[in-house]
Amino acid sequence: MRSSGFAPAAGAGRWRQGRFIPPTIITPTRPPHAVQAAPEDRYTRPTCKWAVEVCAASPSPPEGAPAQAAEAGGCRAAVQSAALAAHVAIAEMEDEAALASVPGAGEMWGVGQGAPPPHAHDSPARPLTARVAATRRMTAPDHWQDVRHLELEVPGAEYEPGDVLSVLPRQDPAAVVAFIERCGAGLAPGTTVEVRRLAPGPETAGPAPRHLRLGDLVAGALDVAAASPRRTFFEVLRDTARSGLERERLEYLCSAEGLEDLATYNQLEGRTVLEVLQDFPSARPDLGWLLTAVPRLAPRAFSIASSPLAHPGAAHLTLAVVGWVTPFKRRRRGLCSAWLAGLRPGDELPAWTQRGALRLPPDPATPLVLVGPGTGVAPMRAFLQHREAQRRHGVPGVAPSLLFFGCRNVDKDCLYAEEWGRLRAGNILSLYSLAASRDQDHKIYVQDRIREAAAAVWEALDRGASVHVAGSADKMPADVASALADVLVERGGLPPEEASRVLQRWQATGRYQVEAWS
Repeated sequence: MRSSGFAPAAGAGRWRQGRFIPPTIITPTRPPHAVQAAPEDRYTRPTCKWAVEVCAASPSPPEGAPAQAAEAGGCRAAVQSAALAAHVAIAEMEDEAALASVPGAGEMWGVGQGAPPPHAHDSPARPLTARVAATRRMTAPDHWQDVRHLELEVPGAEYEPGDVLSVLPRQDPAAVVAFIERCGAGLAPGTTVEVRRLAPGPETAGPAPRHLRLGDLVAGALDVAAASPRRTFFEVLRDTARSGLERERLEYLCSAEGLEDLATYNQLEGRTVLEVLQDFPSARPDLGWLLTAVPRLAPRAFSIASSPLAHPGAAHLTLAVVGWVTPFKRRRRGLCSAWLAGLRPGDELPAWTQRGALRLPPDPATPLVLVGPGTGVAPMRAFLQHREAQRRHGVPGVAPSLLFFGCRNVDKDCLYAEEWGRLRAGNILSLYSLAASRDQDHKIYVQDRIREAAAAVWEALDRGASVHVAGSADKMPADVASALADVLVERGGLPPEEASRVLQRWQATGRYQVEAWS
């Protein structure tokens, strides 16, 4: 057993009578003087980058109604749009500050030159309003993973197959209110604050200040209930803690010898900013320090699973609801995926389109080799819909495609199975190969199916097919590349070294495209 430096008190870090006792109620196994005797300069001192001042306070939210208070003044869609506007404001101020610190950077990147955007809705500063048209679960009710098909109405959207739709996750309004109440007495979501990005040096001016509602600032810019904070956050808490015991604990967690325990307490357990603040109640950083140290709420991008030619004014998403269990047996769900899965027809949300990593070849006569296990099949569905719509619109010479799809069980998580059968019958797909990894004694993956279909794969490659791969960034992309190299060696007669160089050359020219995520 490793020495953690901490000895848990009775029940600490475990479930007791149905309630989780956080591991912050712990005592050092070392004598107190071991921390107190440490030289002061062994600890890093963070630098505050923001100043946040209250301009006007709103009445406190009614007791027992945090969600209503967080959404006062508008519907959920309006609240989410205001949060996105705050997110954009903070991001723009950070970009301006970064450019101001580099002489000539503004001219280099065309800042202030008014360059027209490539699309009308290609950034969070130019979102469109997406409306949920339909949503359904595609995996079996007893399957371990919940995968949803989400159809959105997106009038005015401009995108191509292979592009992504980005959204800013909606945080739990109760968590936003709880964070604001923790920031100081008298603060409420409706409190107006002036936000200033402090200048990086005496010779540079900071960006112009912005006036925002505190609720919008927290909901749109600060990830308070999902992401684990970085070490800087604990350093800020250490410097503002009023309790000697809490300060000692924080000093240890911020020290080199406490890094392992910090990782155990924080990242491995998936502890959130709000939970850490609750565990160290005497720490009272001001809003400027919180804006400096709290993780930014990041937009999420999803591959669009539809073609605008087949579904104009719409975008389909294939969404896996993320969930896991922490080392202390707490169940967690992904912030964005859980929110999107909970949407119902008629709900609205701001969204924007961006170019993805995959692109169809311009000539529809080019065959496609598509590899998309799990939700990686989303862009492949868009490609196949596009090819089907092209043929329906009379485009000549549309080449059939090969699709390699992977799941665990045919009767549990075989996504869009009926569509693949229809496309196979219509010769949009010349080959549909399914790798159900858990339906037999030995596991079968998409790379195995590629090797089994080496003759068909080589025939397509010999006719100039482009290869598109999407899915988990773990082992799958490398395994698929190895299988394709084997096809080039076995069927194309290339030496192994030359096969590897060919794949690298195809990647450089765009004939072999990979979109992977962790």
